[in-house]
Amino acid sequence: MTRRAFTLIELLVVIAIIATLMGMLLPAIGGARESARRLSCMTNMRSLGQGFALYMDSNDYILPYVPPLGTGGPRGDFSFDSDEYEIEDLFIALQDYIDIAVPIKKPGERYYEFVSEVFRCPSDIAGTDEQTEFEPLWRSAGTSYNYDAGALMVGVELFRMSDDPARFVTKLYENRPDIKDGFPVLSDGDGWHKKNPTTPNDGKNALYFGDWHVDWHTGDEL
Repeated sequence: MTRRAFTLIELLVVIAIIATLMGMLLPAIGGARESARRLSCMTNMRSLGQGFALYMDSNDYILPYVPPLGTGGPRGDFSFDSDEYEIEDLFIALQDYIDIAVPIKKPGERYYEFVSEVFRCPSDIAGTDEQTEFEPLWRSAGTSYNYDAGALMVGVELFRMSDDPARFVTKLYENRPDIKDGFPVLSDGDGWHKKNPTTPNDGKNALYFGDWHVDWHTGDEL
């Protein structure tokens, strides 16, 4: 029996159907991957939240007094300098409370040599700053996450609002619902995640004070 070959028109129809199916499936696959990356990022923040909770239990229920991550500069009891490595302040503050190796870089090096996955958002793939050669934030800062509470402490210190910025900011979180619920302790360094159209957000995950839950960063300002 002679087998009939496909005609050119039939082949074109099949190709068109496959292209249509691929066009429908690829966004769904991409969305699933982004959802997985965001979930992994949220898991990282929860782990760091446990570290904050344990730190506060051992330190008079006060948040670590260190500058925002990525700004550099020693401060308080946690500045660290050795002949071999330089380590960011908050990493030192939390290292006894989370079973994770702290990010490290050699003196004089521009980028971190080693950064644990928990300090990296999986969506922090490429930077936007030409000065850092468009490297991911974690490569230049040692982490993908900003210590927003540290930014508040810098402001308190700058404007001399208190002689104890860490205690002052911690009490703000405890006593001001608008700060506790609207200003996170930790957040993504940039809006890497696909925005949820049903929830006000700026594409960032955020770790909130108290119960240390992780949710969208709303982008609200104080």
